[in-house]
Amino acid sequence: MDEQTLFIRNFNYDGLAPDAYFWSSAQPVAGGGGISSRPSPDGFIVPDEKGSTKPLERYANKDIVLRLPEGKTLREIPWLSIWSRPLKLSVGEILIPRRELAIPRPLEIAPLSRLAHGLKSGPITIVDAQTLLV
Repeated sequence: MDEQTLFIRNFNYDGLAPDAYFWSSAQPVAGGGGISSRPSPDGFIVPDEKGSTKPLERYANKDIVLRLPEGKTLREIPWLSIWSRPLKLSVGEILIPRRELAIPRPLEIAPLSRLAHGLKSGPITIVDAQTLLV
């Protein structure tokens, strides 16, 4: 949706992996090997759609919006994972393409037209697929 916000459509997760979280990394890997291009224990929790950092529960065909922690952007993270800390295992992941990454930007369009009853509007901003600022 923007540099810090991801929209995931029809997300499914059985909730069975122990102590699992939305997880990512923008930190260099121990030993100076750069940022891990695959999910690894070197990372941070991405709060769920409610802003919680508690272990994930079951999801069934749910549309969710995730906001990266303060100071993190999609340009800095190479992947997003469902990560089980005790198992040190990704149970699902998406790699974020570096070169093809096109982050949406708000689009300003004309004000409302054909107004009656003293109604006025300034320009309207389309923030994302579900949000208009009038």
